[in-house]
Parts: sequence; structure tokens; C-alpha cells
Amino acid sequence: MIETRLVHHTIVPEKTALLVIDVTHDFVDVGAPMQIPMAQEILPRLQGVAQACRKAGGYVAYCGYTYQEQAMERMDDFWPPIQKGALAPETVGIQVVDEVRPEIGDLIIEKNTYSVFHGTPLEEELRNRGVDTVIVSGVAINYACYLTAREAQCRNFKVIFLSDGCCTFELPDMGLGAVSIEDVQKTFLTTIAYGCGHVMSSKEAIDKLEAGGG
Repeated sequence: MIETRLVHHTIVPEKTALLVIDVTHDFVDVGAPMQIPMAQEILPRLQGVAQACRKAGGYVAYCGYTYQEQAMERMDDFWPPIQKGALAPETVGIQVVDEVRPEIGDLIIEKNTYSVFHGTPLEEELRNRGVDTVIVSGVAINYACYLTAREAQCRNFKVIFLSDGCCTFELPDMGLGAVSIEDVQKTFLTTIAYGCGHVMSSKEAIDKLEAGGG
């Protein structure tokens, strides 16, 4: 086994940004075309971390997927609801849900693929604010959240990944056997901890922010 070690990043609030990824109506609402049922569970925790981050002098960035045919990155090949109108520009579906709605001063970033960095101004916006640490949260742990964490690391940001602030869904049998929600979470959280970032709970992140860092 390749030797590694757990890394514990220190949170300096004024250099930290919470990334709230794809917490929009088309992913969160009951009956929505891209609904992830577990998303409802994380909303109170995300709101708590967002409030603590703002109060401590940090930043909050809402990053949501918007389908754009000219830059679709082959997304609609895999997700039929997109072909039927899900995540379309200027629709309610791409708006952040009310439970975690943005406040004045928050960043709003539109993306057209899983990563919140690819083809967006997010990195520049964070650098301009002196941010060197990102807290990753939202939908889904094994897609947008995971890729964002990896890309943040590649851009030399310190990565904090919320273990109970990212959700997912059961993977059906695609020829290799089905994968439970619990196994998806365990695998991806362990992968993040094993060479990418500091995995912590929402409560731990809130405690550190409210303490002024740590």
C-alpha cells in the first residue's frame, strides 16, 4: 500500500470560502426531474455552515449547473432529463432552493459541467478575495463535489470536505453490480481523505468558524 497520512487543514475564516454545489430545485425538490432524495437532509446543515462562514468573515459561493448546448460537455448523453428540459437556462430548476438561498455579498457561479472551476470565473473570484481554503458541500458527493475537490487541490487550494454536507444516491447495476448510498459515501469520503483533503462534519466546521479558526 502507498503510504499516506491524514492531513488536518486549519480554517482561517477570512481566507475560506464555502462552495454550495448544485443545491437547486431540479436536484432537490420532491418530484424534480433530477431529484436526489437525500439532498433534503443536508439543507439545514449547509445553512448552518453558510451562516457561520459569513459571520466569521468568510465567503459563500453558490455554484449551479446550467445546460448550455454549445458547451454541454457530453452531459446530456448520460442524463435523459436534461434532454427533456431539466437544468435549462432561465428556469426555476436552476435556482438555489429557498432553504439555503444566497444573501447579499455571496457569489453566484453558473457552470456547465461537474466541476465548479472548469470554464467559470470562480478561481479568479476566490483569488481576488484572498481565499486559499474551500469547504466543499452539496450535490453529489461522487460527481460535482468530488471533481470540484480534486480540481481545487490541483489549483493549490486547501480542501475541506463536509462528510454530512454532501449527498448522493444509490448507483443502479450498470453491469458491475449496484452500489448502496452507504458504500458510495464511504468510498468517496475515504478517497478524499486519502490524498486530497480534510474530511470533517458540518458541526466541526461550524465550531472552527465560530471560534475564529482552528
